Amino acid sequence: MPGEASPAEPGRELSRIIHRFDFDEADNPNPTPKYWIRFPDPDYEDPAFPRYTDAYMDVAVGAQAPPSFYLGTEGRSVAYRYVGPDTRVAPGDYLVTGRIKPDALRHGRAAISAYFLDWRGQPVPNTQRFSPLIDSQEAAGQWVGVGIHLGAAPSEGNSVGVTCWVVQDDVWRPSPAPHRHIFERDTTGGAWFDDISVIGLPRVKLVSDHPGNVVELPGRLRLDATVADEEIAGLSATLSVSDMSGRIVFRRDIEVRTFEDVADEAVTVPIDEPGLYKARLDVFSLGEPIVERTVTFAVLRQSDRREGAVGRDMGVIIREASAEELADDLALTAALGVGMIKAPLWSGHPSRPGFDTQPEALHRMLNEMISSRVEVVGVFVGAPASLMQSAGSYTPSLLNILNEDARGWRNDLRQIVAPYASIFNSWQVGGDHQPLLAQNRELAGALAALRAEMRTMMLAPNLTASVSAANEPPMPPLTANNISVDLPADVHPAFVREQIEPYLHGDYQRVWVSVPDIELGGYRCEAALAEWALRLIELRWANVDAIFVPQPWTQRRVLHDAITEPSPAFIPYRTIVDAISGAQPTVRVDLGSTAEILAFADGDNTTLVMWDSSAPPEGTAHTLQLGAVREAHDLWGRPVPIRRTADGRHELVLRRSPVFACGTQRWLLAFRSGMQLFPEKARPVIEMQKHVLRMTNPRRGPVSLRIRFQPPAGWEVNPGQLDVSIAAGATRDFEIGVRQAQAEPAGMKTVVAVVDMLSQERYRLVVPLHIELGLDDVDVWGYAFTRGDEVVIQHGVTSRADVTLSFRAFAVYPGRSRQYRVINELLPGQTVTSEYRFKNVTNGSGRTVRLGLREVGGPRVHNVEIEVQ
Repeated sequence: MPGEASPAEPGRELSRIIHRFDFDEADNPNPTPKYWIRFPDPDYEDPAFPRYTDAYMDVAVGAQAPPSFYLGTEGRSVAYRYVGPDTRVAPGDYLVTGRIKPDALRHGRAAISAYFLDWRGQPVPNTQRFSPLIDSQEAAGQWVGVGIHLGAAPSEGNSVGVTCWVVQDDVWRPSPAPHRHIFERDTTGGAWFDDISVIGLPRVKLVSDHPGNVVELPGRLRLDATVADEEIAGLSATLSVSDMSGRIVFRRDIEVRTFEDVADEAVTVPIDEPGLYKARLDVFSLGEPIVERTVTFAVLRQSDRREGAVGRDMGVIIREASAEELADDLALTAALGVGMIKAPLWSGHPSRPGFDTQPEALHRMLNEMISSRVEVVGVFVGAPASLMQSAGSYTPSLLNILNEDARGWRNDLRQIVAPYASIFNSWQVGGDHQPLLAQNRELAGALAALRAEMRTMMLAPNLTASVSAANEPPMPPLTANNISVDLPADVHPAFVREQIEPYLHGDYQRVWVSVPDIELGGYRCEAALAEWALRLIELRWANVDAIFVPQPWTQRRVLHDAITEPSPAFIPYRTIVDAISGAQPTVRVDLGSTAEILAFADGDNTTLVMWDSSAPPEGTAHTLQLGAVREAHDLWGRPVPIRRTADGRHELVLRRSPVFACGTQRWLLAFRSGMQLFPEKARPVIEMQKHVLRMTNPRRGPVSLRIRFQPPAGWEVNPGQLDVSIAAGATRDFEIGVRQAQAEPAGMKTVVAVVDMLSQERYRLVVPLHIELGLDDVDVWGYAFTRGDEVVIQHGVTSRADVTLSFRAFAVYPGRSRQYRVINELLPGQTVTSEYRFKNVTNGSGRTVRLGLREVGGPRVHNVEIEVQ
């Protein structure tokens, strides 16, 4: 059935009911209610709505009390509409509510619609609105309350019309049926309708003075609130603004006016902290809520970007062409600061029009993007609008169309390409998040056909193919100039580069990656946003040519007005674009802790992106050297407190959501990352081993350093302190000795170097230097488990040496005598497994066992610790 469902608002009727249909008509001798006639009318022949229908007032069934109005179906659709005089309208808005109880509707649906009628009783065009469609499964045998918000009565409106519907599959289905769909019908059943009320509401409006409902600090947001009615007695209104947590940060009463004195009340909202806010205008009648209007708006941190600068490696995917919402789309794109957009030229979807149906909107958008120096990519998502209209229910795919005779689509292509051949930087085949199968042989033919046709309109068409990172890269490579890779939503941020790596080394001019929408809901909202943001940050670290996200704003309709609002992803995306778009990935900083830090450099300025994936909700405090950092802020642009420690470093709390610190000197990070220990591996021997500490001074002047070493417990570093000076741009090596603890288990070990810079700028750096302790020519593994009252341990050794080796192996279980085994003459490539058993053990699971090897005739000792399973 045509139309769009309106939100239900049952139970808000009070004394403002114009008329209520309770179908209690004891004086009516007819089976149907008074002034209710069969739809369309008694003299109109319509096969979908037959003359014979089963409709009557059921005196045994009712929502609150019988009777009710029952419409039955005999395999057909049936509807009755009200044509009486009791729903006359006055200035104001109107709401129609009612209750529906389906009766054995498996394939059919029941609904109520409302509309305005003129003085002749004829429906006013474009005013009909429908309630949700209800079936028996959804209702589960209960009455379901529905509502239809009609809005203000038009000038020609004289009364409100109401229709009750019971419709079959072929009528209610809003879109073309799937291929080979079988229409099934309910041959029995129907629905009861009751307590249908026509309610007069005050006229209520709430809008902001900023396009797209976005304001950048230190600007102020102004809200225009209007509440008006013909009779204002008993009416009151309140405007409140709440933050993301639901905390109310602003509240004000709004004056209710008559229509003769109607005026917008301008309210300036005093908000100084970035974030997503929700303004809500509540209207009350006799103290009870009757109308609510909301607007979501974003308050942005002041941008660090130069005026007019855009992030050329970040972009937005526009969902659909809309002349009505274009101003908001342009304002939100500008607020994000992105340097690229993708615009749907052929949408391939009847409910999401492409710009081939909105040529004036396309022209305006392109002019705006050119003046803003934003690159525009035209996207052929599916079939052009003309072919969708002529194809009926079964629209061919984009690949089918492009592989057919070009005469069938050449004119559609010329209309959208020829006027803008020099404006679009690229033309994409296939939509984002609906990628084409690169292995499909039709894709190669489609690209070739499209290129051939476009060459009649331009010299060298630049084509982009849309593929998925979930599939293997196409071999041989596609003939497209660029490739747009769709990143699956379930890829963890830590594996983003691994997922797209195969596409980074192909024969394409540019590699773009599109990231899907966020699945938000409940307590997972903040965590989902953080993971989504980290996915974008890791893509920037992978240095892809551009990252695209679906437009982070939504459109909805309130009555007859379209409202565009930023979504929860808007501010996080803007924060990322503002902080690291255009910057070069330089170093992943190792703190020797659970904190993760990525450095992005723009000239001499470096932005650090920091988070802790292992942090609890309250976060974990970390201490690090941020140099001359100016500030830090979170994903929403809110300031993050930084405390200076006694030794000149910085302490801040990191959570799983990233923090951005701007202003760290690039040379400081280069110096830190340039400290390396060679060799990075150490043999498990008792003697002191020689290593080289290499340092490079990236500064323009010399630097003096004092370095103190903090080895693991039981280890020794000689010398324990170094006082050195390094000339500008020079690299120096310093020899140190490292002795390990005698029973140290194998694995990665860390010697911490505390570096104090003694030059004019005094900084302290704490740098972890890693040493891998293990045998170069032997692989060792262990496994321990409980079996009854004993612990069984398996100790495996595989030789990768070129000579025969011999070891004395042992296992140590807490509180028990050490057990020994002999591994004699282990041949190259041979594997030997020794087994140990400790009997009469209780609660052995979870205990730590140490396994050891001592080389026979050699100095090496190898230890490993394992946990009993």
